[in-house]
Amino acid sequence: MRFPNIASQFKDAKPVRNWVSTSRVQYSSHSCAGERFYVVPHAAGFVDALFSFGLVNTYTIFIPLAARILKAFSERDFSTKYFTDIEHLQQQLFDYNDKLVNCSYISFASYELWNAWRRIWILGSTLRQLKAGVRKGLKIGAGKGEELSKAKDEDNIDYLTPSFKGLGEDFFQEAEKTIEKVGEGLIPPNRAAQQLILLINSIDFLPKNYLGLGDESHNYLDFASDFGQSEVLRFLYWVKISRKPEFKKYFDYDVKDLLAGYKKKDLLEFIILFSFRIMKRLLRKFI
Repeated sequence: MRFPNIASQFKDAKPVRNWVSTSRVQYSSHSCAGERFYVVPHAAGFVDALFSFGLVNTYTIFIPLAARILKAFSERDFSTKYFTDIEHLQQQLFDYNDKLVNCSYISFASYELWNAWRRIWILGSTLRQLKAGVRKGLKIGAGKGEELSKAKDEDNIDYLTPSFKGLGEDFFQEAEKTIEKVGEGLIPPNRAAQQLILLINSIDFLPKNYLGLGDESHNYLDFASDFGQSEVLRFLYWVKISRKPEFKKYFDYDVKDLLAGYKKKDLLEFIILFSFRIMKRLLRKFI
């Protein structure tokens, strides 16, 4: 029996209809912005359901869209010029999510392949949150949240781009091609899984083997654990020693904000999750 645990759960189940299978489902409007209207992601397009991306994308667009609407009101001008870059961002999110979800469905055919591909998903999800929140989280933790209102709206949009945009686009494209070869029957799942692990271990836009995702035996990730806390520490330190300009662009932070938040003991948990002992190790690097 291939899946004994699942079989036991469905032992007494009775089908009420036949299984329905479809090909890849993705659509999006040719244009989301017009004179005095804007169509948000949930209404503008659809990607095969997985990872709650419809909800995530809609809320991602809400913040910059609200800022642009207020600007349009102040200038009494609702032409599309205020919304073209948001529309472009929205389409980028659709495209990335479509590729990620499609590859996820392909990988479900083999646990070994899914175990490798889910690490790509975790990396992407982590990068997306860090791009959007690491600098802001430290500002808020330091009690300087008002400074965020002074940031240029255009800069904020750049931080909302898809996970690997501006960082590891070649990495993600190579991973996607590997999975698609499995879907086309060109390579077996186990070989593709091995290639993905090798690809993860070749990453140069994050600390080496970040979050332990390059280790096939490392199956669980808990940011509240000692290991998770030490990885957050390693990431923050890496930001300061990295010479990659794109890394600095998205993740660099003001150490004063880190110190201020530490003194207030009010750092956001999703940014600083390590203990007092580990925090002191980081602070010694800069004091």
